[in-house]
Amino acid sequence: MTVKENILYLNHEWLKEITDTFSDQRRIGEGTYGVVYKGASNEEEFAVKKLYNLTRNDDKQFHLGLDELDKVQHKNIVRLVGYCNEIRHRYAEYKGETVCAEVIERALVLEYCDNGSLRLLLSDDYNGLDWPTRYKIIKGTCDGLEYLHGQNPPFCHLNIKPDNILLDKYMEPKLSDGLSRLFHREVSRNTVLAKTTVAYVSPEYRYDGQISLKCDIYSIGVVMLEIVAGSTGRSKCLEMPRQDFIDLVRGNWRNRLRLIFRGSTLDAYCQQVERCTEIALNCMEIDLHKRPHIVDITIILNKTETHEGFDDPKVWKMSFKELQVITNDFSEEIGKGAFGVVYKGMLKNGEAVAVKKLDHYLANQRKQIESEEHLKNLEHKNIVQLIGYCEETIHVPRSHESKPGEYTLVDMTESLLCYEFLSNGSLEDKMWKANSPELDWKTRHTLIKGICEGLHYLHYGCLDAPIVHRDLKPANILLDDDMVPKLGDFGLSRIVPETQAHITAFAVGSSGYMAPETIGRREITPKADIYSLGVLILEVITGRSPPYIEYSGQCYVDKVREDRNQNSYVASRYPLLEESLHQQVDSWISIGLRCTEELPQRRPTIEHIIHFLEAESSSSLGPPDREVRMISFKEFEDITNKFSEKQLHGESIFGAVYEGTRVDGEEMIVIKLKEHRRPSETQFNLVVNGLRFEHKNILQLKGYCDETVEAASKRLLCYELLQNGSLDRKIFGDQSLTQHPWEERYRIIQDICKVLQYLHEECKDVHMGITAGNIWLDNDMLPKVGCCGLSRIFAADPTQIYNTKVVGSWGYLAPEHIELTKMSTKSDIYSLGILIMEIVTGEKCPSNDNGSPVSFITNVRESWLKGSHIAAKYPSLDAICIQQVKGCIKIGVQCTELVPNKRPTAGEIVLMLEEECTKKPGFWNALCSGICPVGEL
Repeated sequence: MTVKENILYLNHEWLKEITDTFSDQRRIGEGTYGVVYKGASNEEEFAVKKLYNLTRNDDKQFHLGLDELDKVQHKNIVRLVGYCNEIRHRYAEYKGETVCAEVIERALVLEYCDNGSLRLLLSDDYNGLDWPTRYKIIKGTCDGLEYLHGQNPPFCHLNIKPDNILLDKYMEPKLSDGLSRLFHREVSRNTVLAKTTVAYVSPEYRYDGQISLKCDIYSIGVVMLEIVAGSTGRSKCLEMPRQDFIDLVRGNWRNRLRLIFRGSTLDAYCQQVERCTEIALNCMEIDLHKRPHIVDITIILNKTETHEGFDDPKVWKMSFKELQVITNDFSEEIGKGAFGVVYKGMLKNGEAVAVKKLDHYLANQRKQIESEEHLKNLEHKNIVQLIGYCEETIHVPRSHESKPGEYTLVDMTESLLCYEFLSNGSLEDKMWKANSPELDWKTRHTLIKGICEGLHYLHYGCLDAPIVHRDLKPANILLDDDMVPKLGDFGLSRIVPETQAHITAFAVGSSGYMAPETIGRREITPKADIYSLGVLILEVITGRSPPYIEYSGQCYVDKVREDRNQNSYVASRYPLLEESLHQQVDSWISIGLRCTEELPQRRPTIEHIIHFLEAESSSSLGPPDREVRMISFKEFEDITNKFSEKQLHGESIFGAVYEGTRVDGEEMIVIKLKEHRRPSETQFNLVVNGLRFEHKNILQLKGYCDETVEAASKRLLCYELLQNGSLDRKIFGDQSLTQHPWEERYRIIQDICKVLQYLHEECKDVHMGITAGNIWLDNDMLPKVGCCGLSRIFAADPTQIYNTKVVGSWGYLAPEHIELTKMSTKSDIYSLGILIMEIVTGEKCPSNDNGSPVSFITNVRESWLKGSHIAAKYPSLDAICIQQVKGCIKIGVQCTELVPNKRPTAGEIVLMLEEECTKKPGFWNALCSGICPVGEL
């Protein structure tokens, strides 16, 4: 029955029915106030939030809250559909007797948002959501908050974070979980801290329990900063002056946006980025009185949104007669492609254009060019720009075969495309045309980069992605006056019927660039483009063209591989090239060869290649010439002395770990992956070919083996071996880590936490093997985390790595891993907590039958937090360092909470550790005095 104006009363049995009795399969999340399930009834979907158990004394408060929520109606607020508040009787044992107890079942039924929470889609400013979508989310969220704050009395949300911003199927943001009380504007009071994520909580609320509308403003600022600058944005903004940070964020976005937009559109979007960054920083002011009101924020966003510089790129619809005039009746032919003849033309304003007149068999297909929206909307610096198009039926005289001299007018459809004219011609002309000057390596490298960026846009960046090019070759790469490469003939493949595309490609001699699966099975996927790209890369580097007469380019690829194995190949090909760039050339040959693997799943994606390009140009990443080599099983046997026990370093959850030395003296770490239930070939190659883990604190993968020896699969990995060995030997060995300065140990903890933040937030990976034995130290005691990415191999069946108790690793495993074999970032946090406590105390957490991890955690919490153990272990530390030690212990204890959701995230831990004690002692004082509850760290 209807009991409120806009919401329904729903009984508990109906909720059980639509959620399959609140089954785990229907569970989609857990919030501050309850667990959320997906419900379905009559093809309509709902989100059912089953509230945590409350007492009868809360009944009045619950109905008051419903009255308040009943009034909340806004497109950017999750709509409340109904509620349940039902008393049920249940028999239970109490003091040996069976009693009838009353249980209150409370739930809220909300609209279901198809795209889930913003948390699932957040990424850094180079990947993920495009800028218009991010801006839409920022604008909509602020509009929703303005509505709440504008109620009478104002509604204070108190729990704004990415998890509570839901996105519908149109990516419209909606605030959820606003179940707090209402408060009058500017009236604040002390109360119990809400159960929420510490990074989004204002300082006055976190430490003093002081509540006002400005608490929401602080939270919205943190969320905006994450949307604009990525998950690491907050830590970065603390490390540099305000304006430098704003310039950095704007510059990063400009570099991404200029690949798609130009002119005033680009400038307008960059202005939006700058304004949003400024607003976010203003919202995050420590002094709440310096934070803006939500009305001020929405006014600025509205002004920026309606910036008059926005002008969507226009593509003209042109008449056939107009194109006849500008091409002088199609008199100057400048090329012929797979889809038609190209003519040079001249617009009235003097701008030269290229007009492609499509073959008539294409023009008569049902898919008309006018409906090909992807051609009109493509805009990228490495894509030939479409200026106009024509789709017109004209009357053409045709003679009678039986009546010479007589003609009949017949209808014929003419389809034409008008593109920008590029004066430097095609890449094919530049490389093979007589008298063309030799291209140096710098030019060739720039060409390769531009081609890759253009293909990345087609596969990932444009609105209709992925668009498969299907005819990538030098003749279809055009060059502007500055030798910037632009992909041509890209979208026309969609017009060609699948049955004719295969024949068309052969007609123009593209077979040397065609993937084997396209030739044999006519499979056309983005991986087919990758094969063509690989051939093209090898062609640009070697200066040798694949013969068109071959059925495929595989023989050409094999010849390149054979030549590359010869000594000094790069030096002989580029005799004038400085030696420091030889490895760069060889790395690109390696990428070209990977792209031309016969099996599509072995080829990298264009996104992997773009990550490599970013690593080349970023000083914060590893060296650009780093390459993962294939090493034979025989060589691995030589390195490890046939895997002798003397070479055995220990065991990880992924396999046995050995230390060894190559013939040339290079020391290595070898991991012999577990042999039972092998990971698939595809999964294994994803790890080996991944280029995303180039980070100064991640142990670098040097080589791998993937062989079958005596009918058994042998898969091994080898890493660089660092001279200071593994962290466990430093903590528990003869040279105790406690003999090193505290500042050094503190930096080691910080660096390990930053790696985990990088894996969780930027790479979206779970490590699963954080232990002291898996952290290695270089000459400068810089820690490097090993085995990053190996969790992917076992992701399909994580029980493979938990079915035996690995000595030295078991004590680090979270309870939910051991009991349920569940993989999550919170399990990594548990392992990190154990590791932090080991580093600080110098005591080893028991594994297997040697003791209980629980007793270790309890002992650390009860003994070390009192201070006596700290004074005994670190007698010479000053007060600030003592605070750091105590803070690390509290963080370690919090990380090992039995309930995963009570553990902090890696990003939150990094922020805690980066607090400068001398400048901002408030946090550490609160932390160490117990004002800030451990559960809220």
